[in-house]
Amino acid sequence: MEVEDFFSPFYKDKITKIEEVNASHGRIESRVMESFVEPQRFKEIEQYKDLDKWVALHSIHKMTRTRHNKRDSSESVEISYFISSLSEPDKVFHLIRNHWAIENNLHYCLDVIMGEDKSLRRKGNAAKNVNIIYKMALFFLERLKKKKKKALAAIQKINATKDPSHIVNIDYL
Repeated sequence: MEVEDFFSPFYKDKITKIEEVNASHGRIESRVMESFVEPQRFKEIEQYKDLDKWVALHSIHKMTRTRHNKRDSSESVEISYFISSLSEPDKVFHLIRNHWAIENNLHYCLDVIMGEDKSLRRKGNAAKNVNIIYKMALFFLERLKKKKKKALAAIQKINATKDPSHIVNIDYL
């Protein structure tokens, strides 16, 4: 039994859908989450007998993300599967969306603000070590933003890209 099997046409009437479409930055993104709630009710069927091993399993989800680029008309499709102890698909949908928002924000900060993609550090563990330093710097910046003015935090970000050790200057915290 595979997770994908729960989304076969056989179960079509047991699946709920949530759809969202956003247009920005020259692209149209759509997200369709299909949810199969309470799969445990099928554990009597031979092929689903292993569901007993998943004690807190209350839902299985398939998220299809489609991104259409308006400039070159290219399109990409990404499908992800999730299992959850929650039985409310809308809560799961928002948790997934929030997770990606946090993830995207972190990568934006690392790539754009800290210039991580332009880094030439490739030897040994250098790239990994610098990544850890940048993440620590971002942590301190977030604390700084809460304690001080936002403008000061922006200046610290600029300085941190030149010298990551600058961010841990105790005078600013």
